[in-house]
Amino acid sequence: EEEEEEEEEEEEEEEEEEEEEEEDEEEEDDKQKDENEEDNDFNVFTNNEEKGLMSEKWKESLSENAAKMFKKGENLMKTVYGEDYLRQVRGLAPKKEETVEEEDDDDSDQSDKSEDDDFFIIRKKKKDQIGLDEPDVIDETLEPGNWSDDEACEGIKDLFVTGEWSDSEDEKVADDMDDMDVEESEEDNEITVEGEELDDDDGEGKEKLKKDFDKEYDSKKNKRKDDEPQTFMDQVKAEMEDQLRLNEEAFKDATLEEKLTHFGCSPGLYVRILLENVPYEFVRFFNRAMPLVLGALLPSEHTKTMLQARIKKHRWHPRILKSNDPLIISLGWRRFQTLPLYSTLDRNESRMRFLKYTPEHMHCIGTFYGPVTMPNVGFCAFQRVGGKQHSFRICATGTIIELAKTFHVVKKLKLTGVPYKIFRNTAFIRGMFSSSLEAAKFTGAAIKTVSGIRGQIKKAVVNSGGASTGAGPEGAFRATFEDKIVMSDIVFLRTWSKVDAEKYYNPVTSLLGSWQHARIIRDIRRQDQIPIPVRTDSQYREIHRAPKKFNPLIVPKMLQKSLPFKTKPKNERKKSRKILEERRKVPMEKEDKKAYTLIQALNTINNDRTQKRKVAEAARKARKDKRIAKEMEKFKES
Repeated sequence: EEEEEEEEEEEEEEEEEEEEEEEDEEEEDDKQKDENEEDNDFNVFTNNEEKGLMSEKWKESLSENAAKMFKKGENLMKTVYGEDYLRQVRGLAPKKEETVEEEDDDDSDQSDKSEDDDFFIIRKKKKDQIGLDEPDVIDETLEPGNWSDDEACEGIKDLFVTGEWSDSEDEKVADDMDDMDVEESEEDNEITVEGEELDDDDGEGKEKLKKDFDKEYDSKKNKRKDDEPQTFMDQVKAEMEDQLRLNEEAFKDATLEEKLTHFGCSPGLYVRILLENVPYEFVRFFNRAMPLVLGALLPSEHTKTMLQARIKKHRWHPRILKSNDPLIISLGWRRFQTLPLYSTLDRNESRMRFLKYTPEHMHCIGTFYGPVTMPNVGFCAFQRVGGKQHSFRICATGTIIELAKTFHVVKKLKLTGVPYKIFRNTAFIRGMFSSSLEAAKFTGAAIKTVSGIRGQIKKAVVNSGGASTGAGPEGAFRATFEDKIVMSDIVFLRTWSKVDAEKYYNPVTSLLGSWQHARIIRDIRRQDQIPIPVRTDSQYREIHRAPKKFNPLIVPKMLQKSLPFKTKPKNERKKSRKILEERRKVPMEKEDKKAYTLIQALNTINNDRTQKRKVAEAARKARKDKRIAKEMEKFKES
């Protein structure tokens, strides 16, 4: 029991010691917190009265503390912005090391000696040295300034900006004078040129210097241009100017007649012109109130060539234009009649495809024969001039694209032939060409049959020797195909044929009645009452083809054994007696009989009308054929 009591006492003592240690630690933490609160600038108070007293205390010595702070010799601008910015604001040169300054002084002395007289140097007058380390002392006796004054605001504006204000005059001088040496020292701006000194305030001096420099700079620039290589056009212009100057000097004292003899008439002079071979219509219909335009052509414009133009039918013209129909074209000074050929550029731009008529609302290419004309010259076209015309007169407008001796315009050509000998994949074709020479030109061309078998022309058949040598009809050739063809196949060849524009040029000499123009084919047929020719080859005719009989399919018995049942041929015998479904009759009721009778009557009436209509159409067709035959006889006789 004594031992247990001793153990309990020891445990209690240990617990008391631990509690004391915890209390000591809490006291130390409280002390540290108090010390931190004393160091802070703003203390936290729980009592509102104490806060009010403290807020009044910090305002009492505010001005005194500020004055003491500036009297200590501290420069806030230097501390905040740095020494370099402070020197820049006060107009001082940047601070450099002594060694660098000595080297700069030596270099400046050498450069001064080597400078030309034409250059000038910007220098600055000496200012009162302002120490950077001087304290900024606030004068408490000064009253607050009037900040509505512009000069006061300009004086302190640099204190609120960290950048640099741009000086327009300095920038212009620096841009225009790249080769000029500018020295910035602690002297005020002073300009020295050939021993003369001018202050910045002297505006006239600066303007004079600027003009002198611009004059010298322009002269140097012109010298550089003279040194540059001249183009051919510049050389020609220079030669013309030199010749003009020489002519003026040579004919300075010449009379007006001598100048007209050598130089011709200058613009603005009255001239007298003698016209020869004038038609009598010109004198008869001459009107002095109407102006007369007199033009001339260069020697190169008298030649004729093929022209290609981008042409479009005018939207107000009622009809589309046909190739090789005469058109009167007004191009530049001249009007002439020609036969244009219309074409279009294919999508692959490899060929000019012939067009029989102009498109309705699109441009096309027109090729015609005419005088030499430069590209991008516009023109308009007429079908007829003079007389009365109820519709719109201008039929087309366009622009010249290019000119050449000839243009390659092609149209589609489809040739057909039939085989007369077949040897597996080789066959001999006839009826496609008219001669062996023509067939030889198409050697290697691709051909095709109606059934879709492709082939190629190998060699023309020479019509010399007997049948044993492979001789055949004129224009036959040998060709190979992908598969064997049959005698009923038709072989055709797709090719292109060249179309040449007609070289027809009829200038419009006079519009007073003496000029005769070529008429359009439509006008000729209408005026002379000529019927439209009908070609029998171009007419549609009924094709009679005999029905082709195919031999029955015979499957060998050995093959029938190996075939499945559903594909084996079923030979069913014909039954002489009808089945019950065919033999039996279903009696109709009274209403069904009436409906059936009505349908039969309607069908009878319809068949009768159809028969009468066919008879009337046949008679009408016979009358039409008879009339066409009479017109053809008249056309042949004429």
